[in-house]
Amino acid sequence: MRIRFDPVLSLAFVVAFAALPGCQSLPKSGTAFPSTPVSLPAVSDPATPAPESYLAPAQDEDTALLDDTLKQIFGDLTPAVDEASALKIMAFIAQAYGSAPPSTYNKSGTAVLRGGPDNLCGDKATLMTALCRRIHMPARTLVFYNFEALDAHIAVEAHFDGAWHYLDPTLGLFPYSRPKYNGKGYIPSRVELLATPALRDYLFFIGAERLWSKNPQPVSEFEALPTGFKKEDWQRFSFHEICQSLFSQAFPVQRDKDDEVSYPLQLDLEGAGEAWIGAVNASPADCQPAMLDGQARRFSAIHFIGKGDMLNVFHTLMMDLDRPGAYRLTYHFIDTFPATELAFSALKDARVLAVRRLEKGWQCDFAALSDEPILLVRNLKAAAVLDAFQLQRLPQDGAVEAKREL
Repeated sequence: MRIRFDPVLSLAFVVAFAALPGCQSLPKSGTAFPSTPVSLPAVSDPATPAPESYLAPAQDEDTALLDDTLKQIFGDLTPAVDEASALKIMAFIAQAYGSAPPSTYNKSGTAVLRGGPDNLCGDKATLMTALCRRIHMPARTLVFYNFEALDAHIAVEAHFDGAWHYLDPTLGLFPYSRPKYNGKGYIPSRVELLATPALRDYLFFIGAERLWSKNPQPVSEFEALPTGFKKEDWQRFSFHEICQSLFSQAFPVQRDKDDEVSYPLQLDLEGAGEAWIGAVNASPADCQPAMLDGQARRFSAIHFIGKGDMLNVFHTLMMDLDRPGAYRLTYHFIDTFPATELAFSALKDARVLAVRRLEKGWQCDFAALSDEPILLVRNLKAAAVLDAFQLQRLPQDGAVEAKREL
């Protein structure tokens, strides 16, 4: 029996402080570059809300603490809403923290600042978003899942000069439209990076010695990211490979928590009467993405459903069954995050027969009309954290009660 859970599911850098003239210096001499600048595509993102909608701070932000951090970055100068300011914030964060997992995930920039000296991409992106918004620069997080290099990644887009621009405060880097960072090019947006692969070729960063040093210093020039560069425990893939896979493999590229996205889950029931994702043990850890042999599966896992702090997730459940027949799908939830209302819909070769609420979950009986049915599962209210999934083949004697039980 094989079971595979497929979900659909950060970047920034640079710190030129107040005393520095700006962020437009040349890379170090002797670096070889391709000779042709990248032409920007005529792409737009009409579904994106207005930039002003990405200015609101998190509810529990301590503005005085954010202002103290901005003073470390900019001194007594008032930061402009421009590329130089965005790069300074990115570079500060990429240097200020290490890359080890934190003890808890922080939901605001204030919480990150009050936390320890180590954190991962989500915290760095959260802090950058908070600091950008504090200087009246619209900013938002981007969430990436389903690519081999990492189990997930979170980066930032900041809005200045009338457009969105992609920055990674975790890897301390940004893409550029020209082979030299000289202020004459353009930092592309996620849409441009998705549409034009050549824009991913020119990457600039704060330097290997500065990255994750926990000792932020002014950055006077941005280096071209060396081909094959790796860092500490990120040894399986180079930074170039990570950045390429973010835009060639990963999905979704999330814009905002209100954007609803589908996570495909693939369940294979081969010969056995049931299959599990995770276990009923009051922990979501065994439902989350995992690295296997140093490489993440393209479709790994997502451990919640519904509208959360970063994502609004529904599940597209694709099954590979031995034969058509009656089956039961059970969602088990952590009791502190109860599912409020799950809705099950048949998308392909399936008929929903019964849906019932359990004490700590939901259950759906359905008829599979082929060996590859597809169900759509939504949580119509708040996000619920998963404990486990269970898929069972039901007896052939009509044990499914064909009514909805709520």
